[in-house]
Amino acid sequence: MLNQYTKTAGVAQSSIIILSEFMEGAWEAIRFSVKNLVSPQHGLVYVQTYRKPDFGQSLLHNFVPVMEKFARDELTVLKKRTLKEFDVQDERVFVCPFEGDFLSFIQFKQTAYNPDFVVVSMKAGFSGAPSLVKKACRLAACTTKPLFILPENIKENPVLKVLYLSEKKDKTTEKTNCLSKLQSLNKDITIHFHLPPDKHDGGLAVLTDELQPDLLVLDQNLLQTGTQRRRLKLKNWLKKDQNIPLLVV
Repeated sequence: MLNQYTKTAGVAQSSIIILSEFMEGAWEAIRFSVKNLVSPQHGLVYVQTYRKPDFGQSLLHNFVPVMEKFARDELTVLKKRTLKEFDVQDERVFVCPFEGDFLSFIQFKQTAYNPDFVVVSMKAGFSGAPSLVKKACRLAACTTKPLFILPENIKENPVLKVLYLSEKKDKTTEKTNCLSKLQSLNKDITIHFHLPPDKHDGGLAVLTDELQPDLLVLDQNLLQTGTQRRRLKLKNWLKKDQNIPLLVV
């Protein structure tokens, strides 16, 4: 269901969407995006989702607006911090509390913001918080826009060296358009095209250790699904926390 509270008027021509699960992770995603992705033409859209409670139908009408307000307030805090710490204009930052989950946002709402990239951080908000690995894997499988998955402990290195893995060592596919956008933001970025390693789990770690990229890019077609057991197991990679940002295209 589309969020009745969400307004999209005035959104920039293109945007970067920040998916906010925890405030700490959302801020990491914002910092990464401002340093590596944002151009003067981009808007920043901060999204936090909320769900209707499964109990007490009589409570429903009173509780949902409270949840929406709580999400909006948290996103507003992030916006104010962004405006304070970075050279970003107020009219380029939008808050979007959304009733549903990240998957339904991607399915029903993200196109309203014309995103170039979607960014989510694996950083949890507190010790013992539920792992975000499963959510990140689901997002990677269904995303229709380039999706950055930032590790829990991200390195501060600027993105200069990119490793791109695909089934074909091809530099002209439509999926490489987002890499051209990265290069247009930073002329010093170099992109190394490579076929996936033979031993998908250990081989991927060995390959990244050897090439030392600042960013790993995976063609979505390489990811494992229920019917493709020999594909890359993104879950295993994310659990190891390799400290390298991942971009799924």
